[in-house]
Amino acid sequence: MAVARRGRGAAFHQLRAEGAFLVSAARRNGQTSWVQLTNLAGEPCRVKLGMRGPIWTDGPEGLELGFPGDGVVEVNLKKGQSVLFFSGNEKPELKVEPLPVPAGSRHAFGLKRGYQRPFFMRPV
Repeated sequence: MAVARRGRGAAFHQLRAEGAFLVSAARRNGQTSWVQLTNLAGEPCRVKLGMRGPIWTDGPEGLELGFPGDGVVEVNLKKGQSVLFFSGNEKPELKVEPLPVPAGSRHAFGLKRGYQRPFFMRPV
């Protein structure tokens, strides 16, 4: 899973990732502010966080992390355990909310340009 470096940002909650992981994260103004991983199967996880500066963790006691290089972090969580990665001096509020999209730049995935959706399907 990858998020473009450019753009306003991205946010998602409990996205199911390959290897039986739930991933929640928020990226604003080109910076990843936090990533939360939950291990559903107890297998090791490798993740490239894309954060700048010091990275802090909030997870189970005795959490083992590996740093094989190129910004990759190896995380060894037991089944059902979670870890939060964040940058900055304070633990962030884990809030996932819609990002503002300027009028005229909204796109409905899969619809051709110029297509008018039926009235009952149009956003409010």
